[in-house]
Amino acid sequence: GQVIMTEAFRPLLAKSKDARLIFLSSRLSSISLRLQRDHQSYNAPFASYRISKAALNMWAACVAKEGKEQGIRVWTVDPGLVATNLGGNKEALKQMGAGSSEVSAQTILSIIEGRRD
Repeated sequence: GQVIMTEAFRPLLAKSKDARLIFLSSRLSSISLRLQRDHQSYNAPFASYRISKAALNMWAACVAKEGKEQGIRVWTVDPGLVATNLGGNKEALKQMGAGSSEVSAQTILSIIEGRRD
């Protein structure tokens, strides 16, 4: 889906004076962290999620390289563990130290608005 969406909008992005692409990733996609026994996510499951986010990171790197000539800037953002219904029980996630979706949204908005580069 990310590839199809990016490719569909790339011609419009290339026409923009300040084209930005932001992909939501995860530290669970980090190959090096996956292999560090002392990292908090070492024993975390979610293989399919990890693999899909690792693929997304490579896609973002490819788009960043290819889009550079067109002035398209690319970010991957790891919002960290966020308390949402998507992750299960929001209250249980908060007790595990999950952050709020509002903070994640503000981070993303700061990139969109150019306050953060």
